[in-house]
Amino acid sequence: MTNLLKLQLLTNHAKSQRAKKNPCNSPLPDYALLYFDHLCAVFQELLTDKSTPKAQSVLDDALRKRSENIISWNNLYLLDIHILKLLPMESLPNKARSSRQQFRSIVGEAAYQAYLASKPPNIEEGDLCEKTPVLLADIEYLMDSIYLGHSINFLIKKLIIGLSQKSFF
Repeated sequence: MTNLLKLQLLTNHAKSQRAKKNPCNSPLPDYALLYFDHLCAVFQELLTDKSTPKAQSVLDDALRKRSENIISWNNLYLLDIHILKLLPMESLPNKARSSRQQFRSIVGEAAYQAYLASKPPNIEEGDLCEKTPVLLADIEYLMDSIYLGHSINFLIKKLIIGLSQKSFF
C-alpha cells in the first residue's frame, strides 16, 4: 500500500470519526438519502454550460460525501439552496407553495399563521419579475426553517433512541 493511499484512508477515517462526533453531521436516515438522490438528479438536470464552476463543485462535493457516507442535513440544505438559484423564474411559485407546505408541517400551525401575518410575497398575483428577489428570499427563509427543523427532529430522535438503549442495556 502506497503512502498516498494510506494517507487517503486515514483522512477518510478521520473525517468519518469527526462526522460521528458532531451530531449535526450524523449519517442521514434512509428517507433523507432518497431525497438527497432526488436533489442530485434535479441539480444535474438544471446544470448547464452557463452554470458556475461553484455549482458543479457543490454537486461533486455532495456526491463525494454521499459515497463516503458522511452526508448530513447541512449538505442537503446546501444542495437545495443551489438548486433554488438555478431554477427558472416560472418554477418559483411552485417551489414557494411546496416550501410553505413543508414549513407548516415542521413548525406547526401557530408559527405558520405568524409567518402568514408577516405578509409573505403573494405568488398568485402580479408580475413575477419584480417579485423574484423577494420571493427567493422568502423561499430561502422557509428552507432554513425546514432544514433546521429536520436537523433538530433527527437529533431528538437519536437522543431518545440513545437514552432508551442505555436504559434497557
